[in-house]
Amino acid sequence: MTEAVKLEEVKECYHMSGAYDFLIRVAISDMEEYSQILLKKLAKLPGRPHFESFFVMSEGKCETVLEVP
Repeated sequence: MTEAVKLEEVKECYHMSGAYDFLIRVAISDMEEYSQILLKKLAKLPGRPHFESFFVMSEGKCETVLEVP
């Protein structure tokens, strides 16, 4: 995880419980850029990583502000 957070394209990185060890959110302009990031950067991270990709098709709601009582 330490190496993944150093990548400019990685915007969020979470250590997860359950079926997946990590959730990494990247910002890309197109699928070609994603392919290049995956093959040339993420796949070369230490520990022989395995990836499963998911893509947002549309956004129903996105709030980034957390109200603190």
